[in-house]
Amino acid sequence: MGKKSLGSEKKMAVVTARFDGTTGEMAPQNGFGNGFPDVGWKLEGYTYHDDDDDGDGDGCGGTQCRLRGGFCVKVGDYVTVKPDGSRRDDVHIQEEEWVAQVRALAIADLLGPLVKLRWFIRSRDLWLRQCSDTFTSDYFKLAGENELFPLRHETITSGDAIHEVIAVERFDPASISLRAFNDKTLYYREGYYFERVLIADFYRLPRDTVTLLCTGSECTFHGLYDPDEHKMRYCHDCAMWFHIQCMEESDVESPTLPPYIQPRNPSAALPVCQEAHDHWQNLLRYPIQRGTHQIGWLLSFEMLVSRIRMQESTSGCPPDVNSFLIANMPLAPHLAHYLDTYLRIFLNQPPNPRFYSCPTCDCYI
Repeated sequence: MGKKSLGSEKKMAVVTARFDGTTGEMAPQNGFGNGFPDVGWKLEGYTYHDDDDDGDGDGCGGTQCRLRGGFCVKVGDYVTVKPDGSRRDDVHIQEEEWVAQVRALAIADLLGPLVKLRWFIRSRDLWLRQCSDTFTSDYFKLAGENELFPLRHETITSGDAIHEVIAVERFDPASISLRAFNDKTLYYREGYYFERVLIADFYRLPRDTVTLLCTGSECTFHGLYDPDEHKMRYCHDCAMWFHIQCMEESDVESPTLPPYIQPRNPSAALPVCQEAHDHWQNLLRYPIQRGTHQIGWLLSFEMLVSRIRMQESTSGCPPDVNSFLIANMPLAPHLAHYLDTYLRIFLNQPPNPRFYSCPTCDCYI
């Protein structure tokens, strides 16, 4: 009994530790840690390895660790954590899962692996009344169903609390960065972090960390973006996204393409058949659009269309168009086996898309 109590006390001391950036040591503190520097972190009684080939069979290295469930986690993985019974209300939320990202790993013979986790809030778990200001509540109202809100706060806990490794996508709302994924995939916007305000049940999104979209025009949505509802077009010249609702429709039949760049060795260009050329010309009419009218979730082929235009501007039509599409389809890694399905979705888009006048330049997008 005394042995068990001693282990519990040690575990509590570890879980509430934080990194002291001034001394390079782990110091006890209630609450959240301030973050580990790139040089690593050390805790008394723990061992660290540069890789997993040290011959001790523990499966743990500086960036990867094997947990009690038999699966490995590594730094950067997204995981789910289930209630462990340590809180009074855990009995009421036994089926709940929290999402976190592994930020650092360590292992000890007595307590097993420790993980430093950065936490996320699911959009469905945050109530409007928990938003501390108007800007945060406006952002929250336009959040996607599968969207996650990253928190600045991080904690250290036992690696055995991890339930499973999951797929999570991230993207920069202001650039061409969104890979194609399905309606079950969780995602978050890179660089957007929520902060706790005063007490743990209130959250704030610092306005200076949010890049407003659709600027330079009278944006109907005040520069904000709803991933489930809004359809947006990208202008290469302005390097900016605009809501379709905020632009004037044009009667042109194709978008404005980047200027052609002469290949370094034109004689090395391979011959292209007429069928491939016609297919390629049709692909060049695809707009760079985020979201589709035919699919009910955040689906975008923006990166693929951008790569098609880049290929056209540098080398022109490739000899094998289908091979080019397969090699350049930006699919989320956990959906790699559905490549043919998403390729069909891409090629079966409406043949005559509408185009719009860019609000800030002379391009058609």
